[in-house]
Amino acid sequence: MGGDGAAHLGLKHPAVYAVAVALSGTYFWDRDPNLLEGAKGFLHDPADYYEFMTLQESAQNEIATAAAVAPNANKPPFYLDMPYVVAAGKAEIAPGFVEKVKASDPRADVERYLAQPVRLNALLVQHGKNDDFVPVGLARDFDKLLTQKGIAHEFDDSFIAHCSYDEIPPMLKFMSDHLVGEKAGN
Repeated sequence: MGGDGAAHLGLKHPAVYAVAVALSGTYFWDRDPNLLEGAKGFLHDPADYYEFMTLQESAQNEIATAAAVAPNANKPPFYLDMPYVVAAGKAEIAPGFVEKVKASDPRADVERYLAQPVRLNALLVQHGKNDDFVPVGLARDFDKLLTQKGIAHEFDDSFIAHCSYDEIPPMLKFMSDHLVGEKAGN
């Protein structure tokens, strides 16, 4: 969620954050590998938190996404519309879920960002070229989208892995270089 969250918050609130660094994000939630992978172990709606914890991580991730994009106060105990429905013993993506996901992902944030007058001082999209958790192609496509829409940003896919600690020093330097504040002595 770090890369997606940083992109979302930065694009939604540029006056607050000024600089955003999106690290290892998915950006296009309908293309998230967890979406299809999560259906494999989803046999029925979990009855409670303990049953939720027995699901494979990809199904848990999609249920967490559903909490954000498909809340439903009338469906305890999780208060959301599940991302999957089970038909003939096999889970399928719930009707309408992909549309809800697309309306809430960072790609949709780009359009909302363009509709407001304030811009980020800087945006950096970083991703590991050999990320085995989130395909680097998603970050490269987000880079292309930002470029097509004329949104100033930098893109770096030179790191190796997903959320590599080696990426932290360059991220901090990027933020430091682009944050605006009063200079000492003024």
